[in-house]
Amino acid sequence: MAKRSVLGLLYLLQGLQAAGEDMQAILHNLALDVSQLDPSAVIDLELEYAIQKQIVGQIRHPAIGLYIGQQFNLAGYGPLLMLLMTSPDLQQAMQLGVNYQKITFLFGKLALSQQQDLTILRYDSLETDPVLHRFRADAEIAGTLKLLNDMQAALGVQISIERIDLPFSAPSDPEVLQQYQQFYTVPLYFDQPFGAFYCKTTDLNHPIMASDAATHQRYRQQCDEALQQYLQEEQQGVSIKEQVLDYLNMQRHFLPPIAAVATALGLSERTLRYRLAEQETSFRTLRDQLRFEQACQLLLSSSESIEQVAEKLHYNEASAFAHAFMRWSGQSPNQYRKAQQAR
Repeated sequence: MAKRSVLGLLYLLQGLQAAGEDMQAILHNLALDVSQLDPSAVIDLELEYAIQKQIVGQIRHPAIGLYIGQQFNLAGYGPLLMLLMTSPDLQQAMQLGVNYQKITFLFGKLALSQQQDLTILRYDSLETDPVLHRFRADAEIAGTLKLLNDMQAALGVQISIERIDLPFSAPSDPEVLQQYQQFYTVPLYFDQPFGAFYCKTTDLNHPIMASDAATHQRYRQQCDEALQQYLQEEQQGVSIKEQVLDYLNMQRHFLPPIAAVATALGLSERTLRYRLAEQETSFRTLRDQLRFEQACQLLLSSSESIEQVAEKLHYNEASAFAHAFMRWSGQSPNQYRKAQQAR
């Protein structure tokens, strides 16, 4: 599968926090800390999906999708957001959102259709597992509405949504059902085959005041490049080595143990070691490689003492860090820092 920003996973975890879920219990076996996730990191979709599968069975809140959907932030969409906001009109912006959906945070699929005076934005979770389907549709439909609402606010426009279809059963608890009604604010139809937003087409034909052809073309080129890279990775696939490196790279200055990485990938430790050996590497080699890179970055980008750098890298003693750094580079941390600064 292809890679994308870790922000989608971050929004998911922030939503669990906002809903009051027991994060320590949910993330313990994965050795993940929400506060340590690096927003600039990338993650393979297969790995992100595997993490979702580990998490979903432990969620208790019956309206969790609403909490996750509300975490999705306009800024997280990057060049795609600017492409949409510089479009000639809302109809074209919505079509572009569908065209470039692979570079968003969705696992499901969006499609546009027309029905008399309505434009229908349809959502399909593409998930056969009923628990994952409910979770994914719940969160991604809520996140899509959040994007639509945020864009309307940013552009100073209003889209009349006549109804929203949800492809799962209505909550049996009246209080939870009221949460859904308050979040969506329009007539809701549960137990539908697909999710769907029914929008007035006349509202979508209004021009966008911030439309700019030159700027729009620049962001289209950036989105084309991102989409091309995604499709190329999707065709080639991502190796187990890359998946391990992605997982290790997700958190700042903390490298999870092999047990946590194996759990995230849905493998036993033995199988993970075997598959890495097939690619002529090992978990220790990959972890040491990243530890060395992190150590070099900390040594060169700050004036922190060796003891402070060692602590950030989770070494119990500075001497253990110094010994490891000597093994990696043939120099002590101080020698490396001085040599690099002298260049």
